[in-house]
Amino acid sequence: MEKPQYTAWVTLFRNTARAYQVLDHIDSTATRPSDVDDDLWGRLDSIVLQWIYGTIHEDLIYAILDEKATAMVAWGKLRDLFQDNKGTRIVHLENQFGTIKMQDFASSAAYCQSLKSTADQLSSLGHSVSKERLVLQLVSGLTDEFDTVATFIQQSQPLPLFQNARSMLALEETRRNQSKKIGSSSNTETVYMFQPPGFQDSTNPKGVCLLQKSLYGLSRPRAVPAICHLSLVHWLCEQQV
Repeated sequence: MEKPQYTAWVTLFRNTARAYQVLDHIDSTATRPSDVDDDLWGRLDSIVLQWIYGTIHEDLIYAILDEKATAMVAWGKLRDLFQDNKGTRIVHLENQFGTIKMQDFASSAAYCQSLKSTADQLSSLGHSVSKERLVLQLVSGLTDEFDTVATFIQQSQPLPLFQNARSMLALEETRRNQSKKIGSSSNTETVYMFQPPGFQDSTNPKGVCLLQKSLYGLSRPRAVPAICHLSLVHWLCEQQV
């Protein structure tokens, strides 16, 4: 299990423990249910401990395995394994967070996921990244072709939530990809038309005309200005909240 996977595992495990009302077996600040006696609590603890062993890699099991360990002890050992050298790891993750750039990823989704994953790792070390900083970091790492998106997000008051900014970026990326496909197809396709009235060739009345790209390209509506498009995207994102 890698460190980013550990962070996700902790989140999912805690949610499961909360759902089954056994969070107090891994979190000393959680309140023990009043209707659980010592015998039942011991059996529940063994179940939670088995959950832990059953959801981690074999190498980690051997590293924390203890015949007399409780679920709380095993949980703490795992945490220590992944949070050693806490200060050093925070510095490393901070440097990594500040250098994440969209140009290094195949898509906006992968770029945003990397930002979110790094921020979550910092939070798990007690060094939380604010919502505003996460959005601003997303903006600062965008490539030049998304300058309009970056400007729109930065000038929004208040700043949009990270998930909304991510949706705006994804929609703009989709629009750009579709435009590239249209442009690519129009550069390779051959278009003919019937001879227009008044311009027929009397020597070849059934012939067709080959359209020049510079001419038939003019009939395609011009793109809506990017800032208007982003305003619509922002409005749509707000309707989804």
